[in-house]
Amino acid sequence: MNTTSVRADPHAAPPALPAAPHVPEHLQVRFPPELLAADPAVAAEAFARALRGYARRLPTPELQRTFCMLADTPLYEAIDTTIVEAYGGVHPKHWTTDYHDFFTQRITGGESVIDLGCGVGMVAASIARHAGADIRVVGVDWSEPNLARARTIAAEKGLADRLTYVHGDICETRIAPPPGRARFDAIVLSNVLEHITDRPRRLRKWTDWYNPRRILIRVPAFDRNWQTSLKKELGLDFRCDPTHETEYTEQQARDEVHAAGLKVKELIARWGEYWVHAIPA
Repeated sequence: MNTTSVRADPHAAPPALPAAPHVPEHLQVRFPPELLAADPAVAAEAFARALRGYARRLPTPELQRTFCMLADTPLYEAIDTTIVEAYGGVHPKHWTTDYHDFFTQRITGGESVIDLGCGVGMVAASIARHAGADIRVVGVDWSEPNLARARTIAAEKGLADRLTYVHGDICETRIAPPPGRARFDAIVLSNVLEHITDRPRRLRKWTDWYNPRRILIRVPAFDRNWQTSLKKELGLDFRCDPTHETEYTEQQARDEVHAAGLKVKELIARWGEYWVHAIPA
């Protein structure tokens, strides 16, 4: 999707880091092949012990702090990516955190919904399944592979008659409501806003385009854990995803919604995220 280069909020992310440096052959970490046959708990402890041992051998507390926080980010990404692959390409947060309920419980039968940046359509499918046969959900995403997967999921769940997927840039392409519907009753933005800049203007634009009764937003929290704050203090990249333009405090979430001419009806802090139910003011 198209974005601008302005970062005006207090927790705007630093510029994207350069590509990871090449690790010379003599510095590459190797583990004995016996670890592959070890009990997973034993192998994990061996891996953790190696990290602790290395950090403690660094000559200064500053290097120790920096190494630990720099290691945290690629470890998080590696674990996240690996666990998604192990579950066949779907992140387990879809069912372990119950965040789908935030959306499905605030959408009723007979409504029309637009899911901007719908990804592989897991949230859209949940909405379509819970709201009944007369719901109409339109998902929009810039990734054709995502949309292909979303259509497959819709077909497998028997929801293709309620779900439509459109390829497009959500910031530039206005989508028409489903046939027979004059508007979209709800806009869904699940882990989308943090990827774009000029967010209040985008929210105002979508509100003007779609005339919704409500906007349901899910964003990552900057104040999700102590590591994030320490990384910022050390001048390191604190984002949980390098494509994020920002990560939110509660006040920032409220400020951006207000700046968009919307009112916060409900705000929930859970699982290191903010879930916001906003309505036109």
